[in-house]
Amino acid sequence: PVPNLFLAAVHDLLLADAGAAPLAAFYPSLTAAPAPPTAAWSAFRDFALARREAIAERLDARAVNTNEVGRAACLMPAFARVARRQTRGPLHFVEIGASAGLLLAWDRYGYDYGGGRPVWNAGAPLVLACDLRRGAPDLDLGDDRFGRRIGIDRHAIDARRAEDRRWLRALVWPDQPARLARLDAALELLAEEPPELLAGDGVALLDEVAADLPAGAPVCVSHAFTRHQFDAATDRRFED
Repeated sequence: PVPNLFLAAVHDLLLADAGAAPLAAFYPSLTAAPAPPTAAWSAFRDFALARREAIAERLDARAVNTNEVGRAACLMPAFARVARRQTRGPLHFVEIGASAGLLLAWDRYGYDYGGGRPVWNAGAPLVLACDLRRGAPDLDLGDDRFGRRIGIDRHAIDARRAEDRRWLRALVWPDQPARLARLDAALELLAEEPPELLAGDGVALLDEVAADLPAGAPVCVSHAFTRHQFDAATDRRFED
């Protein structure tokens, strides 16, 4: 979405300048005591006009590939179910629209589903909280045999590059500190053991990626807020 991309470009420039511009005074991500947002328009307009070329460069080069690690709390029970069902050796994971691949590290996070239930992987450096509407997920992973983790994205993010990490932070709305803290914790964890990332069309590359895995190996293909961006023909190819 163009508005999200534009706002992220401005945020990225502010983060790059360590909040030196007057506009930074309105951003909770850059100051502990932000000025009221109702007074921000003039400073925002002045900043955007002054940095017009730098903003345009980001609009051309970047994409809105937010990597919200909190989504793993919804994916984890499904991944656990798939893991329990497979018996043909290590389970491989392929994510379409992976951004930096934070969701591919789902089993390295902790999960707290509330209601007095035990926290899964309680000692993890990042524990994700999720309130259940009903029931309780089975988080047993079976014999826990996992193979390769491969992420595909048209604009793959390399979490080891400072500029890419900053772009992921810029995509987080500045008034959501908890979300930013989750992202920073996940990036630290991912730096220890990053997943494989491929730049390109995930649907077009899926067959090639699957063919590179051991013959007959079980593969779990996933996405998070990606498929709704496909046109009808691409969605049919993905389903096939």
